[in-house]
Amino acid sequence: MLCDVSKEHHELISKQLEETKVFLQTQITDIRMLLNSKVKKFDENSTTLHKKVDVEAEASTRLIKDISSLNKSHMVGLQDKKKGDDQVYTSVEEFLIEIKTLISEESTISLESLSQMVSNIKLNIKMELASMYTYLI
Repeated sequence: MLCDVSKEHHELISKQLEETKVFLQTQITDIRMLLNSKVKKFDENSTTLHKKVDVEAEASTRLIKDISSLNKSHMVGLQDKKKGDDQVYTSVEEFLIEIKTLISEESTISLESLSQMVSNIKLNIKMELASMYTYLI
């Protein structure tokens, strides 16, 4: 009888152990599946992130190249503008020297001729500086 009880007890324990083993294997399988899905999702997100970073890096590189080329072309335009402005200033300076010479050569200047000279000076200055004003506007 003791042997029977012991045998029954052993069968119960074996059955419980087997159930526990099956339960644990199921739990482990579920955890593995969950981890695999999380790792897969992480990999997908990582790949997507890498693609977005690559796009941002490429866009930034293009933008820097475009800005650099724009700066270079703008500098050429500014240098051309400076040359034009230098020519305008030189022309105005020469014109003023001519006026100074004319005024110094005239011993008597009437108010009317002086007024005419000032009007001519204003007109010539406006014409010479017109290119600068259109550039600024």
